[in-house]
Amino acid sequence: SHHPPRPHAGLVATGPTGIWVVSYRADSGTVSVRVHRSVDGGHSYSEYRTLASRPFGLDRFCPAPSAPCRGTLAKTAAFFPGDYVGIAAAPNRVVAAFALPETDDPSGRSTIFATIIRP
Repeated sequence: SHHPPRPHAGLVATGPTGIWVVSYRADSGTVSVRVHRSVDGGHSYSEYRTLASRPFGLDRFCPAPSAPCRGTLAKTAAFFPGDYVGIAAAPNRVVAAFALPETDDPSGRSTIFATIIRP
């Protein structure tokens, strides 16, 4: 069945180009890391960019070991992003850091990625 996308809590940074949020988002088919921006003081946000994605969905994405995962972990390996997400804003760039598996295997070794955005 299809599940609507669910954003998961991320971190916030403010700078001269707006308020920025980096977060994980999961639906039935993928897990992605996205950046959103507000240019009206936080009243509204729009998706600015998808930084990365992997082809496994909600049944294998577990925001925290204590949070319920969709699916049965005994049957399917899962990805736990942990606390490895961050964002910082400067006058001419935003830097986002996040964790994802190196490959499409959700239980594989995770790597910390960093992306520089120049708005």
